[in-house]
Amino acid sequence: QTQQPMEEKGKNLRGGGIETELERTIKETRTMINDSRELERFKTDINLPAYMAQFGYKLNTRHSSRNSFQMEKEGEKLIVATDTDGHGIFFSRDGSRAGSVIDFHQSETGDNLGKTRQALRSVNNSSSLPPQKEYRKPSKASTNTTGVIKSLATMRDGESDYLSKERGISPAVQQDPRFNGVIKTDRRNNAVFPHYDQNGITGYELKNKGFTGFSRGGTKSLWRSTNFNSADKVVITESAIDALSHAQLKGTGQETAYISAGGSIGKEQEKLLVKLLKDKDKVVLAFDNDKAGKEMAEDLKKLLRNTERESPTHKDWNEDLKVEQLSERQKLIHEYKVSQAEKELKAEKEDRSMGR
Repeated sequence: QTQQPMEEKGKNLRGGGIETELERTIKETRTMINDSRELERFKTDINLPAYMAQFGYKLNTRHSSRNSFQMEKEGEKLIVATDTDGHGIFFSRDGSRAGSVIDFHQSETGDNLGKTRQALRSVNNSSSLPPQKEYRKPSKASTNTTGVIKSLATMRDGESDYLSKERGISPAVQQDPRFNGVIKTDRRNNAVFPHYDQNGITGYELKNKGFTGFSRGGTKSLWRSTNFNSADKVVITESAIDALSHAQLKGTGQETAYISAGGSIGKEQEKLLVKLLKDKDKVVLAFDNDKAGKEMAEDLKKLLRNTERESPTHKDWNEDLKVEQLSERQKLIHEYKVSQAEKELKAEKEDRSMGR
């Protein structure tokens, strides 16, 4: 058998062997990089709330903020945010669905990744989505906000056992539209009060019997009622529980909004209060009836216009509420005792008249 000359063998290797495999590897690597970049563009560039609207989801403005949207369809509620890397993300309140625009498309359609790419390419290269004004992207989250938003999404809205049984807050007040979505209950049955700044959710306050806490990684800002933007009168209290107590005691309605710093007011909260309240016609400083409460009221009087001071009779508004409820119970007990005594007296007179 004739041996192939080395020069010719090298040519064949270079022409059809080693170089071809190297070129193929380079081409595959470039394809992978391009594919990865395309997926990244989908996650970053496509307006997720607007894309969801194409599938019939509608924005619930009452339960949305600048950095957290609630999109709803046939009873399903999905929370949408923009993560720290700029990706649009969503998650369901029960944790069964979550991810990026890619995951959303696949869960809605059942498409594989190839078909999903084709669908998202057409969206990313067209103006078929609803107007940006109606379905803008949520503001980009800070480092810790995404975790806070996800935690809040799993919590139950509505009446809290702790507020009802320990604090005397009536179901009617807890179910008032002004407090819809700003009172929650976590899996430990803590009452939860979300805090917001001008960009949206920053953290949440936790309250229970003998316990006060704040969300890990969150930032204290301000708790406020849902009618804050529309109300001309705003009542500022030291805690959300005091706000609910004031609403119950005074019988206020939609004309009155509430705001709370969750305790003492820091410098950033003070700046935020000034920004939010500068155009309000009436601001009521309803802080605690103690030295700290009086000092906070004096400080804010210097910074805000149209303010007036309103103090609880006891230390705070919740104590006033509980004292009033205790007095009502005592009245009922007294009336019951009087009624029983009258019945016994009447029975005694009847016995006498019958000669018993």
